[in-house]
Formats: sequence, structure tokens, C-alpha cells
Amino acid sequence: MALELHTVLHAAEQALDFAHDGGLRVPDSVVFESGAYGHLGRYLTPISPTGPILVVAGRHAQDPLLRAFIEDQFCGYQVRSVHYAQVAGEPTCAAINAHAALARRLRPQLVLGVGGGSSMDSAKAVAALLTNDGPVEDYLEGLGRERRLECSPALCIAVPTTAGTGAEMTRNAVISCPKRRFKRSLRDDRMIPSLALIDPDLTLGMPAGPTAAGGLDAIVQLIEACISVRRSPETSELAAEALRFPLVALPQCVETPSDRAARAAMSLAASVSGICLANAGLAMAHGIAAALGAWFDVPHGLACGILLPHTLRHNREACPDAMAGALAAFLGEESPRGDTIDRGIEAVVQLNARLGIPPDLRHMKLTAAQLDTLAGASLGNSMKGNPVPMTAESTRKFLETIA
Repeated sequence: MALELHTVLHAAEQALDFAHDGGLRVPDSVVFESGAYGHLGRYLTPISPTGPILVVAGRHAQDPLLRAFIEDQFCGYQVRSVHYAQVAGEPTCAAINAHAALARRLRPQLVLGVGGGSSMDSAKAVAALLTNDGPVEDYLEGLGRERRLECSPALCIAVPTTAGTGAEMTRNAVISCPKRRFKRSLRDDRMIPSLALIDPDLTLGMPAGPTAAGGLDAIVQLIEACISVRRSPETSELAAEALRFPLVALPQCVETPSDRAARAAMSLAASVSGICLANAGLAMAHGIAAALGAWFDVPHGLACGILLPHTLRHNREACPDAMAGALAAFLGEESPRGDTIDRGIEAVVQLNARLGIPPDLRHMKLTAAQLDTLAGASLGNSMKGNPVPMTAESTRKFLETIA
């Protein structure tokens, strides 16, 4: 399949219309357009910001030229000041609490998240804590007090500069605590950004490694949304449309980084994967990937890519029709055939090999005690959506086959 930019942009428009018309949870406003970030100020007109602005970002909060560009976008408005919260690595409780303290002091009218999933999740968490008291730990699922947000989060805009997590479309922020070895979500329907501005051109400078890992994360999110026990016909149809691009687009992004059509296709896959996970949940690969990140610092997208073929084999008997439909779309075929699942899994294996992804977890040389820990830590929210119900014991047995 040859990729053309106008075709991908049209597919994005159709996908977003389908999500809105299907009643799925999505941002109030979504812009998907090459070059859109250069006109960020144009999309702020409905907001007409005047109060302080807090930018939550990685290099966009550090690079003087990028900061100057952001501030120029607010020149047409009577913005009093622009402030920055620097994101370094995945969001941690300590970092989020520090950013929230800054936000509570500044009282910004708008929180702007620019960057990868870490920056956007940080921005959503800060927007939520700005209007609600207490540390982020109080609000995390499956941990401590599990408080619910009493007040709606502050206005939040998300601008992805990577193609992977789809965090610009989701209602949660994944927060970790390295000392306590956990990853948990702060989740609320009101945390979906008010505006998601997706400019695929912002991903053109991504190195090969993050491009591959982010793309695999998006692929896994799309496929798992199709087989999750929480899936719906609407989320499965939407995911299938986005799954038609990555098998061609992702290696093209890695091998020809300046290919704008391929970059746009992966930005589409990532954003749609965010919509699908927010509305249908995920499954086993993400459950184990979260634990691998929390306990062994394995990058999330890499972990998802390694796990996907193995978790598909584990789940195939529990959801054959749903899995075949997803993998047919991934293969670029109109409908499943008798061998679609086998060919689809093999296509994932071959894609991983082409991208230099390890075939399993054996290179980690995990001990028996570490496998016990990993299995127990994998039973989070994502695992609850798995087609085959999983326990710590069954997860441990599964891990023995790949580690």
C-alpha cells in the first residue's frame, strides 16, 4: 500500500467524525493537520486566554527558540505571563506534585502539554490537581485513598510531538513511583483535553528507537482495544480503520524519517489508539508492560512490542472472531480468512524483527523471584480487560514461556 499524505489526512478526518458521531469520549475539539502547530494561536480564539499560561513540556520548556515560538502564539491575546514546568522522563508522583504546587501558586487559566505521552499525561494530571487539593497519590487507582476528583480539571490543551501513546485523547494520566515500584492511573472522564492539536510534522525529527517503540505502543493499543472484554462495535470499527496503516507506515518512518505521509499515518494510528483505549480499555500486553516499566525500567512501547505476539497466542481461543477482524485490518485485508490469526501474528513477529525488537524477555535473565514479582505487579486495570481472565498464578505460568 502506497501512502499519500492527502489520503491519510482524509482518513483522519473520517475517523474523528466517526468517533464523534458514535458517541465515543473524545476531546471537545480535535485538529489533525500537517503544519497546524505553526498556527497554534489560531485555535486559541474560542478560549481567548488572558490569565497566566502553564506549559508542561520536555524540550519545548527548555529550548529558548521553542519557548519563544510558544510565547509568540499568545501575542494576539492579553496573556499576563507564560510559565514552564519541565518534564524529564515518565511522570512520577514527586514530579507531578512539584508541578501541581507550581500550578496552584500561579493559578493558570490554561495548561498546555507539549511533547510525548509523558508531557501530556503530566499536563492532564497538573490540570486535575490545580483544582483539587492533596497529593496525586490520593487519587491513583488501586492505591491508598483512591479519592475522586471533586472539581473539574483546569482547561488543558494537548499537542503531541511523538506518535505512540495517544495521550492527547485519553481521560487518564499514568503516574509511577520508582521507590514504591508502581504505575497507576489518575483517571476521570473530565481529564480528556479540551483541545487536541495533532500536527504529524512535529514527529519528523523523532529518532528511530522512539519512533519504533511509540508505533508499537499504538499498534498494541489498537489491537487490544479490539479484543478487550470492554470493547464495543464502535471502538472495534474505529480501531480497524486505523490498523490498516502501521504495517507499512511504521517501518517507513524508521527507515525514511522524513516521509510525511508515513508520519501522518502513525500519528493517526496513535490518536485513534488513544480514543479506543479510553473507550474500550486494553488487555494483557499492557498489564505486563506496566509492571516491566515499574520494576525493571523497560520502555513501555518496547515492552508492548515484545509481548504482543505472545499475548495474542495466549488469547486467541477466547476471542477468535474479534482477533481475526483486528489482524485482518492490520494485514490490510478487507475481511478475515481461516489463517488470518496465524498470518497476523507472524506479521507482528516479522515487524518486530525488522525494527530490532527482541523476540521475548529471555535477554533479561529474570530470576524465579523476579517472575513472581512481575506476575503480581501485572494485575492492574489493563489486565482486567483481557479476554482470558488472569491471576498472579496464570500470569506467572505465561511469563515462564517467554522469559
